[in-house]
Order: sequence, then structure tokens, then C-alpha cells
Amino acid sequence: MRRLVAAVVVVLSSFGVTRTAGAGEAEEHAVGSRPPVTADDDTDTIGVDVRDGSSRGSSSGSSNTPRCTYTKAFFRDVPGRYDGIDNDNPITVEVGGVTKTGYFKSCPGRARVLVLIDDSVTVQDMIDQVSDSIRRRIPQPVANINPSPEHGGFVNLGLWLAVGDPGPISAHAAAGSVAATANASYVSTTFDFGNGDAVTCAGTGTPIEHAHPDLDTTEQGPCGYTYRRSSPDDAPYQLTISSTYAISYTSTGGSGSLGTITTSRTYAYDVDEIQTIGTRG
Repeated sequence: MRRLVAAVVVVLSSFGVTRTAGAGEAEEHAVGSRPPVTADDDTDTIGVDVRDGSSRGSSSGSSNTPRCTYTKAFFRDVPGRYDGIDNDNPITVEVGGVTKTGYFKSCPGRARVLVLIDDSVTVQDMIDQVSDSIRRRIPQPVANINPSPEHGGFVNLGLWLAVGDPGPISAHAAAGSVAATANASYVSTTFDFGNGDAVTCAGTGTPIEHAHPDLDTTEQGPCGYTYRRSSPDDAPYQLTISSTYAISYTSTGGSGSLGTITTSRTYAYDVDEIQTIGTRG
């Protein structure tokens, strides 16, 4: 075993990695330790250290595509030959009782490196990682209502209800031969008007400008509502908007559903009543 470890040290050194991992830790560029990988929400990628994009809303980019690939490494693929080692075998080494397998990690714009990945990393580990990552990144809804919460509404004036489109939300996890990708799909939006009424609309709703660019209507939208009573003085209605997403995944072990998640935001919404005064001519 000592001779095998020494050989792996030589192999790693030839690819720019200067030491083998100790028990419970990963190589400098390795993806798998325990916990097997860590989420990197700046790149929408998990277990990949290349900075090639960012989460939506960041100013540094928007790429969600995993950039690095992993190929199992054999001794025949690396410089030199080692006595007593079958060069047609995959590179494996036991460190602190943990068996690790060598993989070549290739990322655009970077030299190929050899990494050691814990063999106990599973597809389920990857699925759990992408699920956790994507759930952390689901945004709260941003109101796109007419009249807006900043201006408030009026009794019998129809509201057009919508929220801002959050765009695609995805996460990817890879550790050697196991990988998973999760995607969040927008399902529906629920508007709770703070007076006991609520409306649920498919998708993100319908902004008024899509149908009436000149805002020349008093009727409520297809995703809409009309207040029939004004809000109490100094106590605006609490309008709560809830967005529901369905999360699905694909992986090297299959595909399936990760359930749904709902995020909410509450706005103060003041509703006034227009008083009309009639005159006789």
C-alpha cells in the first residue's frame, strides 16, 4: 500500500497536484470529500471550481451550464510506468480508510488536472446537493401590479395582477461518474388581498401593459381582482403574493420530482374610495 500511495503522489505531482488527501479531506482540486461537494451559488454549479457564470441577479454573468467534465483515470493515461502496478487499472488509492478514485477533470481555459474522488459519493448525494442549492436560490416574488402598491388602488377599479419573471433557475452537481441537475419551473401565483379574498393564477399572471399599453381600462385583468371596500384609515390591506415552483431533476441514476416550494412577500396596499358630488344645472 505504501508503494501504491507513493506512485499516486508521483502521478498527482505530474498534473500539478502536490499531495494526496488525508483522511476526511479532499485534494486541492478534488470534488469529493465528506460532505462530498459544496454548493457554489456564484456559478450555479456544485463541485466545480471554475468561475464561469453566476446566479440570476448577479452582475458577473448568467451562465448556468456546467463547464467541467470528469473522465476516469487509468495508470496507462499518465506519464511513466510503475513496477507492480497494472497500468490498465483505474487509479485508486486508500487514504485513512477511504477509497478514492482518480478522475481527469477538464474545464475550458484550464489545464486538465487529476483529482481524487471519494468512492462513497452517490447519485443521491448529488440530488440532495442540487435540491438544497436550488431551494436556497428561489427568489421572493416581485409585484407587477396595476395600480402598484406604491400608489394604491380605488374601490371598484380593477387590478391587473402579475409578478416579475424570475427567469430560469437551475443547479448542477458532479463528482466523477455521478451527476445531477435540478430545474425550478414556475407553476402559479397566489394573491391574498388581506380582506379574506384570494386569487390563484397560472404562471406569473398578466401585466396590464401586455393588453393595454395605454392603461386605458378600469376592468380587472384575466389575472385580476376588484376591491369593493376601502381599507381602514391608516391600516392598508396586507397584500401577500406567493409564488409556487415545481422542482425536477435528471441524474446519472434517473430523473424525477423534488416536490414544490413556495415563497411569499407582503405589500401594504391602500385602497381609497372616490367620492362623487352631483350638481343640478
